[in-house]
Formats: sequence, structure tokens, C-alpha cells
Amino acid sequence: MKLLKPCVSGFLLKREMDYLKGAVNWLKCMAVAGVEPDSVNYNAVIRAYNVKGNVADTERRLEETRVKRMVMSVATYTAVSVACVGVGDVPRAERWLEQTLHDDLELNIMTFSAIVDACAKRVQSSSCRVLA
Repeated sequence: MKLLKPCVSGFLLKREMDYLKGAVNWLKCMAVAGVEPDSVNYNAVIRAYNVKGNVADTERRLEETRVKRMVMSVATYTAVSVACVGVGDVPRAERWLEQTLHDDLELNIMTFSAIVDACAKRVQSSSCRVLA
């Protein structure tokens, strides 16, 4: 556990540091320390990829959690869907929303608000009607 403390504090205190590198470093430090990442840790990494507009890695990390049979929240799936809309791939976002339901999670007002917001930023109002 001694190895984990510098990694954690380094991740939390380096504001200037690229958020994505910090989040991915967090998972690496945990692995080296023998600590299994949980859904909160994966959410941080998924959000970091989302912020960078890196949809492929956002999806890859969510798939990792699914393979590990981790219970993820609707917020995680929402983040992935928003990332898809953010790059203009509404059908891909729809697939993740469908997967959310398939995984027995209930979509909520936050999900729809985030999707509509992402659509509005991409100026895809017709696509928003399809998702709603």
C-alpha cells in the first residue's frame, strides 16, 4: 500500500497535469500496488477519455468493466453515450443507451439531459428527437 499513496496524491494534486494521463496512471498505480480498481476508478478514467473526445477508449474501458462483471451505474453508460454524440455518432450513442437497458439499468432524467445537451452542442436537433 505504500506504493499507492504517492500515486493517489500525485493524481489528486497535479491540476496542471493532463487529466487523462492522471486517470490512466491511477489505474496503473493500483495494479502495481495489487489493488483491484472498482467502478469509481473506472468512472474517472471513462470520464477522462470522454473529456478528450476519445470514444474508442471510452468504450474499451466500459467493455473492460463488463468483462469483469463489475456493476456500473447509468452515469457510466451515459458518459459513453455522450462521448459518442460529442463526435457526431448518434447511432453509436443509441446502441449504448440500448445496452444500458439490456444491462437492467434505468435511464433517468440526467441521461436524457446529458444527451440533449451533447446533441445541442453538435447542433443535431433531429438526432435528439430520435434519442428522446
